Amino acid sequence: MRMITNYSITKETFEDQCKAQRHNPCLEITFSEGKDKHTHKIGTGYGDDVLVYRENGTVYVLSHNPGLCYVGLEAFEGDEKLDDIFLQGEEVFDVLGDHDLTPCEMVRRLKNLI
Repeated sequence: MRMITNYSITKETFEDQCKAQRHNPCLEITFSEGKDKHTHKIGTGYGDDVLVYRENGTVYVLSHNPGLCYVGLEAFEGDEKLDDIFLQGEEVFDVLGDHDLTPCEMVRRLKNLI
């Protein structure tokens, strides 16, 4: 698994926000795979730590907010969202334990659950 740094995160357009009837815009991630560029809406909060990894053609977006005690992982292949998982509070400790894990290790453990 390798970390990806060539991506951007922006707010969705006002038109998309209105169409989805959201009070606040969600965030979108854009990344390239070869000549192809992919954009996906993600469930990341504005204050989250976001890291992106790739393994065997799958892109994993890790959202982590230790202050609010939650972690999320979303998996994408090209234009398709494969699945996601979101843990908060005690669920984080039940699944990841109470010791500090590297983000890469969090992805390794969480990807097995999606």
